[in-house]
Amino acid sequence: VYITLQFVPGALDIQITWGLPYENSRRVLLVGNSHTYYNGGVDNHLELLLAEAAPDWNVQVSSVTMGGATLQDHLQDPNTIYTIETGDWDLVILQEQSTRPMSDPDLFFSSATALHNIIRQSGALTGLYMTWERSNYPEMYLPMRDAYNYLGAVLDGLVIPAGQGFHHALELYPGLNLYDSDFSHASLQGTY
Repeated sequence: VYITLQFVPGALDIQITWGLPYENSRRVLLVGNSHTYYNGGVDNHLELLLAEAAPDWNVQVSSVTMGGATLQDHLQDPNTIYTIETGDWDLVILQEQSTRPMSDPDLFFSSATALHNIIRQSGALTGLYMTWERSNYPEMYLPMRDAYNYLGAVLDGLVIPAGQGFHHALELYPGLNLYDSDFSHASLQGTY
């Protein structure tokens, strides 16, 4: 999703587009863990934002999440596979456990690729939800960014660069409170 905020005198203009080939994605599934369900769920916040900004789109966003889950866990979970295969999704967005792309990139790539194949067989497109570095471990940023961007290129999948957004926002505005007290999960401001 491309969200453009433009400040104009007396108002805030919000333009939302998916971009090709995602522009007709109206049924979206997020597959992940607590980074997806924290603060009421990225799915709920995204659906509310889209309903406000583009009500005629009638976007439905759902999620399948498990605390601490890796994509390998989701690959082995019959509920996740059933939800992907039977949900008539346009776009399925995968979120890996927060350190796996850096600590075990081969397992990240193989699990995401296997899920990508299931997603494609179901008729949906694949997206990758890039998470962010931990506030007490900023060295995570580059390996995380590179792993998600590499995998997105290999799978020809959409990369949602939340991790890059976190990183750049904190570079520009170091006083932002984007993290929960555990140094890992997003605060409500970070979720947005």
